[in-house]
Formats: sequence, structure tokens, C-alpha cells
Amino acid sequence: TDWNNASNWSPASVPTFSSIVSIPSGAPHIPVLAASAKIFELTVASGASLDLSSYTLSLIGDLSNSGSITATNGTLNMQGGTPQTISGAGTLSSLNIYNNNDVTISSGSGNMLTITGLLSVQFGTLYTNGNLTLKSDGTGTARVSAPASGRNPYIDGLVTTQRHLTVTPHSLRTGRAWRMVSIPVTGTGTLRDFFMAGRNGADLTSSGDRDAQPAHLGTVIVGHNYANVGDATTTAGFDWVGVPNQVSSLRRYVANLSGGSFASDQVPSMSTTYSSADQGYAVFVRGDRKWNHTDPNTVLPTTLQATGTLKQGDQPVTIPAITSAGYVLVGNPYMSLLDMEKVFADNSNIIEPVVYLWDANIDGSFNQGGYRAIARNNGSTNPTTASGWTSTPVSASANPHQYIESGVAFFVKPKSSGGTLSIKESHKVSGTPGIQPLGTSENGLARLFVNLEVKDTGDSRRLVDGVVAFFDDRYKVSLEDAVDIRSMSNMGAVPMGWRQAGERLAMQGRPWPVDSTLMSMELDTRSLGTSAYLLRLRVDGLKREGFTAWLKDGYLKQQVALDLEGETLYEFRRTGDAGVDSGRFEILYRKMATAATASPEPASDMRGGIRLYPNPSKYGDARLSLRGMPAGTYHVQVMDVLGRVLGNDKLQHPEGGGSYRLPKWGKPSTGRYVVRVTNQDGLAHTLQLIVE
Repeated sequence: TDWNNASNWSPASVPTFSSIVSIPSGAPHIPVLAASAKIFELTVASGASLDLSSYTLSLIGDLSNSGSITATNGTLNMQGGTPQTISGAGTLSSLNIYNNNDVTISSGSGNMLTITGLLSVQFGTLYTNGNLTLKSDGTGTARVSAPASGRNPYIDGLVTTQRHLTVTPHSLRTGRAWRMVSIPVTGTGTLRDFFMAGRNGADLTSSGDRDAQPAHLGTVIVGHNYANVGDATTTAGFDWVGVPNQVSSLRRYVANLSGGSFASDQVPSMSTTYSSADQGYAVFVRGDRKWNHTDPNTVLPTTLQATGTLKQGDQPVTIPAITSAGYVLVGNPYMSLLDMEKVFADNSNIIEPVVYLWDANIDGSFNQGGYRAIARNNGSTNPTTASGWTSTPVSASANPHQYIESGVAFFVKPKSSGGTLSIKESHKVSGTPGIQPLGTSENGLARLFVNLEVKDTGDSRRLVDGVVAFFDDRYKVSLEDAVDIRSMSNMGAVPMGWRQAGERLAMQGRPWPVDSTLMSMELDTRSLGTSAYLLRLRVDGLKREGFTAWLKDGYLKQQVALDLEGETLYEFRRTGDAGVDSGRFEILYRKMATAATASPEPASDMRGGIRLYPNPSKYGDARLSLRGMPAGTYHVQVMDVLGRVLGNDKLQHPEGGGSYRLPKWGKPSTGRYVVRVTNQDGLAHTLQLIVE
């Protein structure tokens, strides 16, 4: 298994730059590189494998690969001084071409080269003869890097590109969701080829028709408002899933000043070619075409596939003036990650520094995905400070940021006069970027992230929506800051937003109060369903600036102090009254002065919930109220600001009212303490207690 062990070779010597190497199939012939190597020619038989590990194998001559050449971080280089040829029907994880005399993939059905990782044509041209596939599956998607110089084309011939679509099912959601997709090739292929795997409309309620469909390829495309199977399939060429007069599952975007729409009747012609296709489309993915789509609770992953000429070189996109289009749908033209920081740097006079990206893995309003607003914020008055990109909602782990995946369409907002947006090869992401978790103050801003979640089975919770507020002396209460970003709503209602001056915002800028004046920000939650919801609030930088903050529930007339060093969780259900739900929640914040002014005055008419009273209190003699909370076991901890537990107890709370002494915790000195109350479902409520 060791390439660099001479005794593993016949003859007994490690290959050199003049060697012709053959790897036969079957054990024990599974060589692994332990260092970079250079040889003349390589043959990998069908069923054989070669592991490059993290090293580079360079070829001067030809490659015949009918097996698998894998690499952790390594690559195979084609860097001969004469033309080179690649033959066989094998896979390669990464391929670099450094040959000014070009590399050709052999023609014929037995010579399909499949790339699973990075394809880089730095020098020369790669001629495909139609035998190159850029693969996408559940482990990742192949990508094409920019060439060393501005050559176009650097890949000549037809290429098959793929975009794998995963599913994320849970107890209240099947995994069926909307997607915003783009097509990274041009040519005579059609939308029917891309979305329906080239098939005509079929009666997918029939097991015989389903069995005739390809597995794990294409998806179901339902037309707009067809009454019966014949009208849908025979007449119009769409699929039938047994529901008369159903809305469409594939839609064009039509822009207008108010925000545009993906209306059900805006179905593109399935004969539209790749060269004539729109920048992007919205498609509702039910899974592949073989699955039983009459069962709304089933779904499988699938892949959208297009064969054509790769989009290479600069790609212009017309951006109309803001007076005619509030938002413009743009497709990532490349088989590569696209860095919006680079796009914006070259087009800052054309588009605003914000994109809207559809995320199929959050719930949104209808358990079918939702928008993420991703905004560029220069976090400091110091112009040398690097800019960051902030996404809302913010996931608990990895989050989208300024990198846009291949095969994805996204929205931009035009500057006043519009113009031509130029997307360039230099805007591709070089290498493999690490996922950047958001929520840290990498650029000096203090921020408040509020995520809206709904409980799933067990202790898991699902992301529905989220907002973020930025705090800085530059920002105003009025709608005039660059970070005052409106919420997108053209695929359904917006579950949550900041409410400001009649607008619903995904992001907003807020000024610091000049003294201890209490400031307020309203959360609009009128579009929620009937589930049990959770607000997850995370503060970044407020404590550093000497501020404190609370969540106010205007319906239950209670306030919860925000944890300035961690997360604050708050569980609730909507009232069903839009007038109440639209302004039920507020974030209150101000600069801390003395203990006597460190908390808002407690409300006099308490309707229930978890609260401490009196607060501030003398000698720490506050009581804990669980009035109106569900019956059950509650775990109560009293901690100091360093997180040390001073008191610990469990309460058995009956239905209805309930007022309890705090656990014994000695004789506290004046200052701030934290009371954490955890219910039997593991939901923790954190309250701040001021001792005078």
C-alpha cells in the first residue's frame, strides 16, 4: 500500500519521471503516496484505486484511468511538454493541467472522465470531446478554478454538470422544499433536460410510469392549474401527481418595483434552451422522478444535470434601475463557489452590498425553506478595518456567508441607476474555503442576533427565521443606514422581522444611547403558525460597551434579562391576534449606570411567565414566579457573574399560580447575579437579579 516502498514494485524500485506505471485491479494493489512523485505515464485498471493522500503526482505522458484516483488534499498534475491524453471511464478527485500543448480526453463512450473535486486548467486547453462530468453528490460538488491567465475558453467541448439536492426531513416537514437554481452551461439542451431528466410529462400516480423514470435524476414538474391527467401530461407535457388545479412547481421570476414575484402562472417553456434560459428559476423539489409522489410525506435526494458548454470568462448581467426592479435574480454562472466580496468590490456602483439567498434547510413560513439576508457591513469607522458579511438567520453552527455555491440563484438589490453587473473568473473562490461561523465581532461591531425556532421531536429544534441588529454611533433610529436591510417575502409571508417605520427588516442599525435612556426595538411575529416557538437571542459586544438588555413580552407583561456572554432562550406561542403578535416583543437596552437603574421597572399587571420580584431586591430576598407556566419539574440555579453556582434546587410546580423562594445561597453582596430556570424539556430561561 506504500507507493514509496521499493519492495512493493515490480521491478523492486520506486517509479521515477521515466517510469510507465500500471496499477492492476484487486487487492493488494492499492498504492498510497507518502510523498509527492513524478512519473511518465499511468494506467489505473477498472476496479483499481490510487490514493494521492495530501501529495501531488505529476505526469509527463498520458493517463489511462478506468478506476479511482482519490486524494485528501493532493492532486494529479498533467504537465508534459507535448500534448497529453486522458482515456478511460474512471474518477479523479482533483486534476491540475499545466501543459501549454493542451490535454485531450479521448472520444468514444468508454472514455468518460468524472471529476469529484477541483479541476484547474492553469495553462493550455482541456479538450473534452463531450466526455467530462463534474460530479455532485451528498459528499460535495466538483468545481472549476480560474485559469492562470484570461484565456477563454480554457475548457473546450461539452461538459456534464451536476447539482445534488439533499433533503432535511423532520417530524413536521418532509424535506420537500423550494430551491433557487441556475444553469452553469450554455447550449441546445433544454429546461426539460435539466429539470425532468429529458422526460416528457408522466402520470406519476401510476407505478408503471414511475418505474420507467430515471432514479436519482431530475424532479417532478407540475404545471399551473391543469384539471386532469390528460391536460397536464399529453397536452402540456407536465407531470401529474393526482391533484387537480394544482399550483406550479417551476416558476420564472418577474421583477417589479415592489419586489417582484414567483407567481404560479409564471411557468417557463420547457423547450427553453440553456443559452436562452433566465438567470435562475424557483423549483419545488419533491425528490427524483421514480418516487411515489402521491404520498406527501416521502422524498428522496436527487440531482439536476445539464450538458453543454461551460460558462467561462466574464459573465455580464443586466441590472435595471431601482425605479423598475426592487430586486434582481442573478445566477452563479460558474461551476465554482462565487465570492460576493469580490463581486461587490468590482460592482459597487451597480448593486447594494446585500444578497438574498434561499435556504431550503430552514423552515420559513410553510416548512419549505426561507430567505437569508447576507449583508456586507464595514464594522468600524476606521477605513482600514476589513469588511465582514453577516447572515440572518444565524445557524447554531455553520452558516452561509458571502460564498455562493454553484448552481444557485440569488437576489441582488440595484443601485439607483442600475447598469451591467460583471461577474468574473477572478471572483471564484480559490481553494476550498472553510465555513465561517457568524456571530463573533470580527470587525468591531456590537450585534444582537435573534433566531426564531420551533421544537421538533426530542430536544431538537428547527430554524424558522432570524434577524440581527448592529450597534454603533454611526447608525440612526430612522431608516437611513446602509445596514437597514428589508426582509424578502415574495415566496410567502415573512415569519419574523424588526418593525421600523412601517417596514419589516431583516437587519437594522441602531445608535448607542447617549446616557442611561431606555431604548427599544420591536419584533414583528404576526405571520407565525400555531406551533410552540422559541426565541434564541445571542449578544455580541454589548457587555464590552457597558450596556445591558432585556426581552420584553408585551402580552405576558414580563421582561427577561439577556445573557450578555451566552444565549437567552424564550419559549412562547402566538396569540392569533395580528395586532398583538405584530408588536408583542421588544428588545430594551441602555447603558448601565447604578444598580437602582440597571433594570426596567417591573410591570404591575403580570399575566404569567417566569419572573423575579422584587428586582432589584434588598439582600437578595427576591421570589421566583412561575404563574401560568406548565406543570412539571423546574431546576433553579443561582449563579454569580462568573458562572459559579451559589444555590441549586428543584421545584415541583402545579398547574396555575406559583411563587417560590430562591434556593439558599448565603448572604449575597450587592451586585448582579444570574438565575437560570430549566424546565423538564431542557428549555432554560435566564434572568438577571440585582441585589442592592
